Amino acid sequence: MKMKSIFATILAGVMAFSMMSVSAFAAETDDLPYDISTKTVVVDSKEDLEWVSSYSNLDSDSNALIDGIPTTFKDWKINITKDEIVFPESETPNWTPIKNFQGTMTGVTENENGYVTISGLNVSVNGDGAGLCGTTNGRPHFANIKIADSSFEASTNYAGAFMGSGFVSYFDNCHAENVVVTANRFVGGIVGTTYGNITNCSVTGTDTKISVRGTSILSPTSGDNVGGIVGLVGEGNTVISECLVDGITVTGARQVAGIAGAVQYGNTIKNCTVQNCNIESVGTGLLILRGATPCAGGIVGQLAAASDTQKISIIDNTVENTSVTQKRTGTKYIGWAVGDANTRLTTEQYVISGNKYIGTTDLDEVGFNPANPSKAN
Repeated sequence: MKMKSIFATILAGVMAFSMMSVSAFAAETDDLPYDISTKTVVVDSKEDLEWVSSYSNLDSDSNALIDGIPTTFKDWKINITKDEIVFPESETPNWTPIKNFQGTMTGVTENENGYVTISGLNVSVNGDGAGLCGTTNGRPHFANIKIADSSFEASTNYAGAFMGSGFVSYFDNCHAENVVVTANRFVGGIVGTTYGNITNCSVTGTDTKISVRGTSILSPTSGDNVGGIVGLVGEGNTVISECLVDGITVTGARQVAGIAGAVQYGNTIKNCTVQNCNIESVGTGLLILRGATPCAGGIVGQLAAASDTQKISIIDNTVENTSVTQKRTGTKYIGWAVGDANTRLTTEQYVISGNKYIGTTDLDEVGFNPANPSKAN
């Protein structure tokens, strides 16, 4: 009887330990922020957002990969449910950009702003792609998110508060406030480059240090494609609308502007506002000798290739109390709306209409216009 009693006691102990282990594992599983059945990640803390970044950067042979969850989060939803996620102020990088993001990231909130806020990101990338996300070859969507009080720097190209190189990325109700975004080229307050629509987004600042800037003027392809919202809008049918840029400095060697540094064929920028900003082209005559033209505009720096059937449309935008300047001697290829309409274009290949300037300026709406090329000389 005594032996049976001891055995029963041991067996009960083993069973209790097993139940504890199962419960602990279940609790640990319950704590993970994803639901495979709905392909959803719920981000309700700084740690949850860090998990998204860490998972996206796993190697393809990592033991930490989870069956059913691609590292790109393609076809997955990242729902940010916490109204504000704060990263403590840091003098060293505290964020690794989400790698090749191809999902949908949405702020899910009932607050009066209609968006969630991520603040305090400090990003420094040795190479391309600085932002909340780095670069992608997919079609990510972002909505109802503000990134505030953050800095993003790429040592080479592609930087934006949300994404460095966005490929076909879409942004709706996305905002950057008090951010510094820096790279050699393809630099934007929201995204460095995209072929997707940008709607109801803003980049705002309350300090003259808040800026979007391209860093180099040493070659024809450096320090270019720099814009308050986006550096380069790629060819297609992209529409940038209802966007605001307020109180920031945008600096680059060439193709510098309040909304988009350069715009390719078939695209439209409409109903956007740039106000209280400084737009600066720091490129000099040296660039001209190397085959490039410094240009700057309140809305667009340079219109790129277009055709009669795939026009570029810059319509019904407002520029207010904003200076557009260049370092190159003389007032050349700068306008309060468009810096350079491009010598390769004809007036049938673009539409510039309904734009207005509020305040005083001695610049023309278009710095260089193929219909009147003498204006730029």
